[in-house]
Amino acid sequence: MLQHVWTYKPLLQDVLGLKRNRVSVAAEGEPGQGGAAASQQKHYQVDEGDFFWQGNGLKPFPAVAEQVEVELARYRASVEELNRQTGADVDPLADPSELMGSSTKNLMSAISSLPQLTEQKRVIDKHTNLATALLGAIKTRALDRFYELAEELVGGKGGVDAVLKALQPAAPGLPGDKLRLALVWLLTAQPAPQEAEAGRVEEALRSLGVDARAFAYAWRMRRLNLTGKAHAAPSVAEGLVSLGAGSAQLGNLLGSTFGQGLSSLTKGVKSLLAGEQQAAVTVALEALMDSRPRPETESFLLLDPRGQPGQPTHVSGGFREAIVFMLGGGNYLEAESLACWASRAQPAPKHVVYGATDLLSGDEFVQQLAQLAAMSGTG
Repeated sequence: MLQHVWTYKPLLQDVLGLKRNRVSVAAEGEPGQGGAAASQQKHYQVDEGDFFWQGNGLKPFPAVAEQVEVELARYRASVEELNRQTGADVDPLADPSELMGSSTKNLMSAISSLPQLTEQKRVIDKHTNLATALLGAIKTRALDRFYELAEELVGGKGGVDAVLKALQPAAPGLPGDKLRLALVWLLTAQPAPQEAEAGRVEEALRSLGVDARAFAYAWRMRRLNLTGKAHAAPSVAEGLVSLGAGSAQLGNLLGSTFGQGLSSLTKGVKSLLAGEQQAAVTVALEALMDSRPRPETESFLLLDPRGQPGQPTHVSGGFREAIVFMLGGGNYLEAESLACWASRAQPAPKHVVYGATDLLSGDEFVQQLAQLAAMSGTG
């Protein structure tokens, strides 16, 4: 929930505010325009009808950029084939409607192909713009660095000194991202942080002008042993991890995909892959559905209406279907982690439905922690 992510759907939610399958990005004004033109918003719909969204939402961002290039090449090939059939000579990147006036030869074939080509180009343009906006945010907020640091903390390789260095005023990144990094450290450190360490981190946050109530509330929960790092588990949601393996640096991928205008922005941005940790809910659900004991599921209660009163309940063979509902905030990373695991489960895929009171970004979850702190008088 708090850690920055690198798969496409969760990134759009966390960075661009994807809500109810709708995302908005700032539209660039035309040359010579300013003011209102520069601040206009473009709104995009991403849902099951979007072939690119459906096919690439689980992939790490660099792999998504690579796939945009693949789709662009496919579109060019389709336009060139239509040119050949109609005897036209049209720029492959031109709007498909221009094909109508270029030749009357094989006109019916061109007419039947135009709607599909128009939709294909619209989808490619949409995801090109979304990827451009994501890349700009990655560079502005140094999200690659925050992702690396959080991965080290979750893996037990980082410490308070690395966190304090990242929280310095001169360090890159927005205050909100620094607060999230501090919370990741607080909730994953083993053993639990010392009072003095937590105090130093909280003071560093306050020196940035950050509302540290969320940190104070999480620290209170950690002291009471009500939250903290769960037992790590190896990933089986391979689709969230390996689809970008072996990719070149993000700059190389995006440079050839989006042309010179974007390639200049990609210098120095690293091609990072999604981490190999499963979402905690996936670890727990896997154990529950396979009827395998794990520390994460010791406190779960199994109710079987077919069982005899007073007799221990045990289900042999596990479950094939499940409904997972988060009371409170859920997020796209959990949903996609569950979907990927369910599709790859052995010996047969599982059917899992995921729901939540609300789908929250990391920043929205921090706001809820601050509200809980205010309600409880913490901080």
